[in-house]
Amino acid sequence: MREFYEDGVAILEAIKKKRGAYFSKRGWYLVGCEVPLLIHPHPDYKTVLYKGFLDVVLYNENTKKFKIIDIKTSTKGWNDMTKKDETKQMQLILYKKFFAQQFSVSEDDIDIEFFIVKRKIWEESPYPVSRIQEFSPASGKVKINKATKSISEFIETVFDDRGKLKDKKYDPNPSKFNCMFCPFANKKELCDKALL
Repeated sequence: MREFYEDGVAILEAIKKKRGAYFSKRGWYLVGCEVPLLIHPHPDYKTVLYKGFLDVVLYNENTKKFKIIDIKTSTKGWNDMTKKDETKQMQLILYKKFFAQQFSVSEDDIDIEFFIVKRKIWEESPYPVSRIQEFSPASGKVKINKATKSISEFIETVFDDRGKLKDKKYDPNPSKFNCMFCPFANKKELCDKALL
């Protein structure tokens, strides 16, 4: 716990030193932190609700656009594989879609960004290494439609037409990536499909 505390202090110090570069006051206004979202994500499932809290929402009076920022903690930052993970991206893309619906804002007037804070930086680096990494995934119509389809398919698979959980057996979906995180990968009596 002490190590996590010290990492957190170092992250906050790094943000304070360069807060103007990350959070400009010129034309930007804080809409809120932990802005609540509560919306029906699927029109045919009125008892299923999507609930989320947006870490930071800003508004730029010059561009007339909102910016939704999701803060992520990472040990050493995100690599290319993590940035390309569409499941991670879909969280922010759905935030954009649902924020637009809930507050009657055009999706075109909303930008999204991951604000990644690194717990560890390489102290011996020959060049300066920032504790902050910013990443804005693509979030146009194609990505929004893909995320919408994904959450709709999930809801239709998991819930019945009354919004109750379906009692269903799910087949394993083995892959080197999936098995890497599976708690049953090393228990042959529970799963004989592990690809480790």
